[in-house]
Amino acid sequence: MYKSIFVVACYTSLTISNLFYITTIGPDFDRYKIYLLYFFGEETVYIPEQGFAYFLIIAFFCKLQISDYQENFSSLIDSVGVQDNFNVAYLSDFEYKLNLGIQYGNYLIFLFGLFGIFQLLKHKGIRSIDIYKILTITVFLPACFQIRLTMKPEIFAFALLPFAILYFEKLITYKHKLYVIYLAIISALLLTTKASIAGMVIILFFTLYLKERKKIAISKVSLFCILSLTFTVLVSYENYKINNYSIFEREELALYFEQNEYDNKATSEIFYTINFRDLIVNPNKNFHNNSIIGITLLDTFGDYFNEYWNKDYTFFKENRKEFVQKGNQFDFDLNNKVVTIPLNTFNLNKFRSVSGLLVSGILYFLIIKSYIKKDEDYQYIVIPFVGILVLIISSLGFPENNFNPKTGDTFKSYYYSFFLIISIVFILKNYIRKSNLSFPKILLTVLISFFIIGFPKANNTNFDYQLYNLNSMTIGCNINKFVIDQVVIDKFDVECEKEKKSEETQVEINNYPKFNLVFLILSILIVIFDSIKNQILFRESKYFSRK
Repeated sequence: MYKSIFVVACYTSLTISNLFYITTIGPDFDRYKIYLLYFFGEETVYIPEQGFAYFLIIAFFCKLQISDYQENFSSLIDSVGVQDNFNVAYLSDFEYKLNLGIQYGNYLIFLFGLFGIFQLLKHKGIRSIDIYKILTITVFLPACFQIRLTMKPEIFAFALLPFAILYFEKLITYKHKLYVIYLAIISALLLTTKASIAGMVIILFFTLYLKERKKIAISKVSLFCILSLTFTVLVSYENYKINNYSIFEREELALYFEQNEYDNKATSEIFYTINFRDLIVNPNKNFHNNSIIGITLLDTFGDYFNEYWNKDYTFFKENRKEFVQKGNQFDFDLNNKVVTIPLNTFNLNKFRSVSGLLVSGILYFLIIKSYIKKDEDYQYIVIPFVGILVLIISSLGFPENNFNPKTGDTFKSYYYSFFLIISIVFILKNYIRKSNLSFPKILLTVLISFFIIGFPKANNTNFDYQLYNLNSMTIGCNINKFVIDQVVIDKFDVECEKEKKSEETQVEINNYPKFNLVFLILSILIVIFDSIKNQILFRESKYFSRK
């Protein structure tokens, strides 16, 4: 049952992303679309400083979506991501298909990460049925929507990190050198993807090593350092040859992308200032730019910076149903499914922000409690604070200035979202050891997430038509169309687009960073081999236990 629920949850979350958000107007897309120009062989003046492995995957999925376009790619992509007077009704087919390519690529990477979590929890002795319960909640976490909706490499870190932790755990358990090699290969990708990711991963595994150093032979540590350094240098050198930057250099690129406002360092006040009253009264963008605590609490389960479900033009924000309204007395309108409460200051959207704030507060309370009590696997539960520490170091000007005092967006929870997700998974794992994670509890957590990201919706003719129109190009169009028919007011007969066959195409991937590709393939093969080996050992153990 719970396996089926998990499969439905995965499909549902993908469909919601496809229909309610356009990734090409997401955070920093104009900056990172340059990678697509590079992979498709177009001329580029600058290429950002980050690694190429993640963007190679995304380029492949974009190619699958836009391969039937004959026009020059650079001329098509120039018009993509323009947010001035944006209206989804006038979105070009090319932009929407490019958006779908990014989202499909992200989702496959996300599923890879979920598989890593499954294997990690299996190694920890958690039953499959309980793992599916945990993963069902995970799929709908606001942080998971954020990483799936953004063309940035944090989702790549999420995909690799569970396997890195798994092989570290297996190294401690089985003492086999093979896991040293596995860990070194995956580390090469993690350490060359982005400076902040590299910093977080280094601190995480250094602290894990300090905790378990008596269980790991010095010879294996030396082997890991040699292999990891060698592999990282190979990938880094290839990246440097392409873009002339290391992942730690961004000052010149900041000038190119007109980001001079980040040439600052954070002042000490931002680390202890907190506006308690305004967290509830004014949970609005830039209002808490002087408080890392305020930003963290409002952004962990919310959208404080208005980049996702609070972003203008997206269906996440538009057409929200005001199912709770203020009035003179309590009333329930059954026909319209609206509750009226006698509270003149009530605002449903503000209540969404406060709900996210409350859930964030609960999460950080549980993290701190876990550390104090030294709960099982507390070292993985506390890792969001590792992410926050790295962002603090970055805001103080290391390795270069990277702080905008007007926004404070250096402290976005998105930057350590992969740590947040792992932390929540281990909190749920510990909970399930002590108590039953029943279906009503799972449903409640999912409904809370749905409410935070802008549901339920109020239907109208234009909204209904746009759902049908956007759905017509999705991979699950026919299934989605049946579901949409059940929830809309006005039905429209918009046919699902059939796959076009083109003999020739001008959209081809022309540049393949060889070392990036090799380590990507090696990582996938490692996961497949280790998973098959685990399955064989599991079946053998069951067979002999029966005898």
